[in-house]
Amino acid sequence: MDKLSIVKFLSCLTFWFVSAAFAVDSTALLPPEQAFQFAAKATKADLLTLSWDIADGYHLYRDKIRVFSLTPGIIAGKPAFPASHTKHDEFFGDVEIFRNRLAVDIPLQRQDSKQKALTLEVRFQGCSDAGVCYLPIQQTLSFNLPTASVNGSSAAPTQEPYTPFVSEQNRIAAALQKGTVWLIALSFLGFGIVLAFTPCIFPMLPILSGIVVGQGSSLNTRRAFWLSLTYVLASALTYTVFGILAGLFGSNLQALFQEPWLIIAFSGVFVVLRCPCLGVSNFKFPHSSKPGSWLLVPNSKVEICGEQR
Repeated sequence: MDKLSIVKFLSCLTFWFVSAAFAVDSTALLPPEQAFQFAAKATKADLLTLSWDIADGYHLYRDKIRVFSLTPGIIAGKPAFPASHTKHDEFFGDVEIFRNRLAVDIPLQRQDSKQKALTLEVRFQGCSDAGVCYLPIQQTLSFNLPTASVNGSSAAPTQEPYTPFVSEQNRIAAALQKGTVWLIALSFLGFGIVLAFTPCIFPMLPILSGIVVGQGSSLNTRRAFWLSLTYVLASALTYTVFGILAGLFGSNLQALFQEPWLIIAFSGVFVVLRCPCLGVSNFKFPHSSKPGSWLLVPNSKVEICGEQR
């Protein structure tokens, strides 16, 4: 295959990526507050109604809707869901979902009929039909309930008490809030040591070995230790910065990675990096910045795309 044919093939492949990207995400994703417009009201002294207006092309998961009372003395009963639809999810299998409009009744049981103030926490999660899911959404609501009748307050609850849902992230956050700074630091150090034995660390070993061995005759134990420590700490700092940015962006980060221009950009980078392996072009380093001058042992060779260089 000559170079012209390779260029034509890569051009067609690039246009295919572009078409696929725009086909998957032809319209921008809605913010979660617009995709799932949530409202709540106290319809009776012992009943709340939660409602969602779900945008076209989006759906809510039935098993992700969780409701519980934050007010002592008031119990939130089991939600009364309407009929749902069954959808096959590639990750979760067959799941129950709601579309368009959803109204859920939440029965309440008050120990004191004069108690009116209620703080309720509602959690739910939904996805778009394009395959992008939002992070779990949490709403904290305050109500001033009507006065309950004496008979209603003394009657036994007809609905079983609702067990609040606690996600894995919330359990970790609660554990971190209760722990001391030194205990948390030691815990993360332990997690880091365990992570060092996972396969995802293996690609870093030859890179670090090349940096250390490339020092030649000037290498000693102390210098090797400081080189390794600098490399590891710099890598950890980089991932820490990206983790903080991901936490600040929240659910918008996942939606950002579905944008066509970003998908095209990453696809283009991989296509360009593959060109030297096909003989279309070559990347050359200036003599002063050749990797061999600072990374590899003198007179050693590195294999790039099956060729010794």
